Amino acid sequence: MREHPGGAGGTLGEGESAWNQPQDHPSPCRVDILQLPMGRDIVFMVSGGEAHIGASATASLSAEGVMVEVSVVPGHREGELAGELAELAARRLGCTVTVIAGIHVDRPSREDIEAIVQEARARMREQLDEMAGLGAKTLKMAPTARK
Repeated sequence: MREHPGGAGGTLGEGESAWNQPQDHPSPCRVDILQLPMGRDIVFMVSGGEAHIGASATASLSAEGVMVEVSVVPGHREGELAGELAELAARRLGCTVTVIAGIHVDRPSREDIEAIVQEARARMREQLDEMAGLGAKTLKMAPTARK
């Protein structure tokens, strides 16, 4: 398990792809995010291109901050993105969040990967904004910290 103390950071490496960086390169695939409530927690399924399970990440709140645990299928590269999106959602929703991610595009360029990551981030922010607009009728009842 690893802790992400300071908010979601870059997915592709240090200094690459800031959160609000404009996207100059179109994504080679559409990224879809489905959500499944699990009591007061939530699961997000992030897919694009040829959907599959490449990684999963669970983010939960603790007294020390947001704890993120990532599991990656050998040979897959979605782990950092799954962890980043899970952490973002857990912070925004105040509950435990699991993200299952699988995005496959044949032979993507570095620009393709960056565009896919930007689209995944934008779609997650859209989902979280929509959920926040629903207020206490949905997940707002989740605790802000857990022991």
